[in-house]
Amino acid sequence: MAAPKVSDLDLATYLKLVSKGAVMQQLSQDHAGWLLIKQLKKGPAEGRTLRKAMVAGEGSDAIGFIAASRAAYHSAHKIAPTEAVYEYKDFAATVEVENALMQKVLGSKDGFAQYGEPLAAEINAKMVGLKRILAKSVFGDGTGVLAQVASAAVTSARTVVTVDVGDSARGYIANLRETDRVLPKNADGTAAAPTVFSGTFSYYQVYSVDRSAGTVTLQARDASDAVLTVTATGLTAGDLLYPRNLNTISDLSSVVVDYNTLSESLVGLESMAAADGRLVNGITMSGALSGTHKDLAGSPLTSAAFQQILSMVKDRVGPSTYQYKSALMNYKTYDHLVDVAATDRRFITAKDAQLGVDGRLAYAHGRDQVMLQEDEFCPEQRIWILPTGNSPAGDAPLEWYGSDIEAVNLDGVSHFAALHTTAGRYARAVNLFFEGTGSLVCNHPASIGLVRDFAIS
Repeated sequence: MAAPKVSDLDLATYLKLVSKGAVMQQLSQDHAGWLLIKQLKKGPAEGRTLRKAMVAGEGSDAIGFIAASRAAYHSAHKIAPTEAVYEYKDFAATVEVENALMQKVLGSKDGFAQYGEPLAAEINAKMVGLKRILAKSVFGDGTGVLAQVASAAVTSARTVVTVDVGDSARGYIANLRETDRVLPKNADGTAAAPTVFSGTFSYYQVYSVDRSAGTVTLQARDASDAVLTVTATGLTAGDLLYPRNLNTISDLSSVVVDYNTLSESLVGLESMAAADGRLVNGITMSGALSGTHKDLAGSPLTSAAFQQILSMVKDRVGPSTYQYKSALMNYKTYDHLVDVAATDRRFITAKDAQLGVDGRLAYAHGRDQVMLQEDEFCPEQRIWILPTGNSPAGDAPLEWYGSDIEAVNLDGVSHFAALHTTAGRYARAVNLFFEGTGSLVCNHPASIGLVRDFAIS
């Protein structure tokens, strides 16, 4: 077999394209969730965990009116602090570069100018991917689930999944993009593999995504990436799709453990501002330690929901403790509210100070102008009302503790590491690794408002 030419290598296929300026990243790189993480950064990730104390009450039995004469003071009633334990989650990306191409990059003074562009394009794609998984995680529950199955059928030898976008569904269809590799699982974490005409199923690759129809077409592959013919999906309502490279897949049929321990995924708003009694970061999400929810129970979404949820959060945490400047929602929800605003004078237009854009749709509540912000990863049945500012104790209601995404230097000499084959020999390629770590911290769940389970046109 003839040795491959540089032009035959995967990254080198970019060469003719980049010389014409034709390499264009096809994935969206602009996410409200990612911008939120950057805005919330409080400090670096130190150690393996971050601990925060939360107090649900003031010890009311020790406080009250007292008789004027010969009366005893009230009995002591101490506060009962609860400790929240946030575990830092690691995230990483791997770039593989063929050795022949690498030698071209490093072998001459003009090598990088001629051959470095495809390497830069690959690195840029991985940086975009890392931003995307963090942006997804802002709205996640910590389970690592990408999407939940409503139904599935075989079409043209592929599995077509209708994704559940209901109020109780895990994940969302926007978490899936073409070429993603996913694993189908039952709710208890066991395999939900399809039946194939021949060969052995290893994973699905996302073939296409139709968000308007709410469907995802999956192509079955074997361990060597060969395409397989699907004859039966093996999927039923309630089954789940996970990233192929997720290490820990838990039994979600009856969750009784801390959501922070269910997977390597970051714990996001869905769990950190929950109000259903689930255990998250050592905190039972109920009572004073729960998020503030307005459940519309399938009713149409109108401006009344914004008025009510903002009144609810301010009633719980105080009208001037925080400022409310943003409401994160799905594009479909935003489009619906644009139509509502045409006839509802309670919506206003305002200037987005961050983006410098006039005419943004907003809702006015007291002294707050809440900007409506679209995000592709926000599920259809969720509107998150997020606070800003610091509490009297000095902590922000939401914070991000984490490191920057950096290239890994394994040996102190080079960022590039030799690639080993499964036989233990060196392959003619090198790897470049990027890594970061962090945790999203919620110091005051009650300050986060959620409008859920609504109908839009």
